[in-house]
Amino acid sequence: MITAPGIGSGLDVASIVSQLVVAEGQPATLRLARREASIQSELSALGSFKSSLSSFRDALNKLDDVDIFRSRRASSSNEELFSASAGVGAVPSSYEVEVLAVATTAKVASQAFSDATEKSLGAGQLIFRSGEDGADDFLVNIEDEASTLADIRDAINSNPDNRSVRASIITAEDGVRLILTGSKTGEENSIEIESNDGGLDFLTTGPNAEPGSTMTELRAAADARIQVDTFERTSSTNIFTDVIGDVSINVLGAEPGTIETLEVEFDKSAATAKAREFVDAYNTLVDSLASLTRFDADTGDIGALLGDSGVRDVSGSLRREVAGGGLLDDGSYRSLTRAGIETDLEGKLNIDESALNDALTEDFDAIARLFGGEEGFATRLNAVLDPYLEDGGRIDERTDGLEKSIDLIEDQRTALDFRLQSVEARLLREFSALDSIVSGLTSTSDFLAAQLQGLPGSQ
Repeated sequence: MITAPGIGSGLDVASIVSQLVVAEGQPATLRLARREASIQSELSALGSFKSSLSSFRDALNKLDDVDIFRSRRASSSNEELFSASAGVGAVPSSYEVEVLAVATTAKVASQAFSDATEKSLGAGQLIFRSGEDGADDFLVNIEDEASTLADIRDAINSNPDNRSVRASIITAEDGVRLILTGSKTGEENSIEIESNDGGLDFLTTGPNAEPGSTMTELRAAADARIQVDTFERTSSTNIFTDVIGDVSINVLGAEPGTIETLEVEFDKSAATAKAREFVDAYNTLVDSLASLTRFDADTGDIGALLGDSGVRDVSGSLRREVAGGGLLDDGSYRSLTRAGIETDLEGKLNIDESALNDALTEDFDAIARLFGGEEGFATRLNAVLDPYLEDGGRIDERTDGLEKSIDLIEDQRTALDFRLQSVEARLLREFSALDSIVSGLTSTSDFLAAQLQGLPGSQ
């Protein structure tokens, strides 16, 4: 029995069958490959589409708050004396400021000692009083065996309740001294030290200083004092936050008798920068959508989403919003033209900064509401994007459908493989039968030839 096709006939049956199977399956294989490539290209393009919309939404979210556009700028005519900053609630105006005094911390020094680490100065208990209503009071115990000047310094600094005083030692020509410096400015943060048992009376200071005290006040704790438009205010710190509404004044130096100017203005440069961010983000989106729907008749280059209804719909909705006019509920304009922003023939936005500056000068807060707030462009354009970008939205639905089509193609490939296996088995059976017939005919032919050769006269 013949067990391998081609043995009887001499034909390369395996190769013939293989080629026939390939020829049988090639049209379907190519069709499925083209379909898959098309779907993959569309999936990639949808990913780019969604990414572009997401980037634009991120830009819009940065502009959503109307206060972002309503920033104020505060400037000082002499920043060596004071600086200033303003919040969105500040009223643009000009103020005269005179810095009478800066806030200071208290500083006291002990008498001079011969050394800091060898001589014991006495034992006892020191009570430090500081802050309003004793909020920063603390107590330090000095033991006789650890009572050098350095020990006292370390005991003060390491006390876990100490929030008001830092101790240090300086060495001068006449000896070493303990220096105590307050941690907080303001009159209420003076350094007051009491001694419980008399062993350390020489370190007491303030109203309750003992007769034996040798402490010297180097600097008194003092409040900062300023006059704004001739009206005086004080502060325990060098920062005044409640003199002018939503304006912070930071005192840096004092020069009584010198009048400087504090100017609070609308920050038009910051608002212009935000408007430019909006224009740039919108134009980037326009470029991206144009690339996805491109068509070049000369080269035949076609965007993967050419003619796509989703891209067409979102592009049209955005253009309509951007081109829209009319008034907002508060009576301010909703047209970008009002802010010096026009649409060109390509659908991009161009900003005329001179016109925008004039609009900001005329009605700063109205232009802020044009971009931010409940009815501003950031909110309205976000509403256009939401159906496409939300979970399960239009892009997700299309992506899911395309991925199911990819799965279906894989199923079709599997079915094609099974069919081609059946075709291959059938062809092998048929060629095997043909091979058997050819083999039988060859044997008969060989037999007849041998018989003919044995006949008389055949030689």
